[in-house]
Amino acid sequence: MSDNRLRCALVFRLEGNKGSSTGAFGGDEDGGGVAMSDLGGTGVTLLAKYDHASEYETHKGSDSGTLYGGRDKSYADAVGMVIGNDPPGAASEPGTLGGFKVVQSEVHQVVYGSDTEGLCLAVITGLQYPSRVAIQMLTELYGQFSEQFGLQAKSATTNSLTKKSKPLLSSCCKKYDDLSNVDKASSLIGKVDAVKVQMQD
Repeated sequence: MSDNRLRCALVFRLEGNKGSSTGAFGGDEDGGGVAMSDLGGTGVTLLAKYDHASEYETHKGSDSGTLYGGRDKSYADAVGMVIGNDPPGAASEPGTLGGFKVVQSEVHQVVYGSDTEGLCLAVITGLQYPSRVAIQMLTELYGQFSEQFGLQAKSATTNSLTKKSKPLLSSCCKKYDDLSNVDKASSLIGKVDAVKVQMQD
């Protein structure tokens, strides 16, 4: 039941990230009711989310039922828990995204990484979506997001950047949803499969 579809993009701020050069990103020591905390000591604040899967489920139709099992609309909380329990390593250089991790379930995978300041970007994809492409997407999205919303992200409250960043997150998801447009290996595999079909006919 796994597939190669892009599900959603999320942006978090990590509080008390061990890889952070400042110790804590945002300076909110008591959490202020906006960060999810966990046993590992890393608080995770959701800044923005974009549910790309709902776009193609409602507009194009989905032949495999509902993407999140029909009942799981708390994907952002689930990803926040994954990141809180297994935080990414910080990037090696300021102004870059790094420390990428891939966590898989039976149907999905979460790919995420962070910068030295605790800004963490994540995507949920199907298991057959190449993680190298997901990392490429996160790296590109990070450059654009940090340029437009970097200062706001340092003090933003939970989900406060979702509406402002929706056009950016949406365009990036649309670009990376079609693997043949962004990954030469996937494009080549698609062409080979098309030739196989023609030869079988």
